Amino acid sequence: METYALSPLQQGMLFHALYAPQSGVDIEQLVLTLPAAPDAVRFEAAWNALIARHALLRTRFVWEDVPEPVQQALPEARVALETSALPLDAFLAEDRARGFALDAAPLMRVTLVGETEVVWTFHHASLDGRCFPPLLKELFALYEDPNAQLPEPPKFSDFIEWLQARNHTSSESFWRDLLK
Repeated sequence: METYALSPLQQGMLFHALYAPQSGVDIEQLVLTLPAAPDAVRFEAAWNALIARHALLRTRFVWEDVPEPVQQALPEARVALETSALPLDAFLAEDRARGFALDAAPLMRVTLVGETEVVWTFHHASLDGRCFPPLLKELFALYEDPNAQLPEPPKFSDFIEWLQARNHTSSESFWRDLLK
């Protein structure tokens, strides 16, 4: 199991989640309208193949009994494709209120609402907006061909290492000068 520090943004999101667990803050929902109903078995398998490829999607947060909060990428995590017969707006509100147990991976849900609406719900501490396009591209490639040869994904732990190695004093000086 890979364990590494949180980014400053993740630290803030973890604080918000622990301070107000049912607030819906930092719960993200991406709604996809598919051209046709997906094959549920293949669709769930594609999501789980995506999770297997990316440690970030298998990450949980640990904050109790440790000196500083950390994130752990579990060797394995799975998501079950859920279904809902609720109207989309009602489902989105109910789903956001569910929140997440941040100490359990994956920090995401995938729900088929009706026949062609897919709601991908996740905690923002695990993903940001720049992740959507490449992850969705991989997801649909894996749906079309479960044996698709995809490039090795970048490691989030590499970003954390880079971030920790930065000279924060020079960064602070730069931003203070720029914002004067």
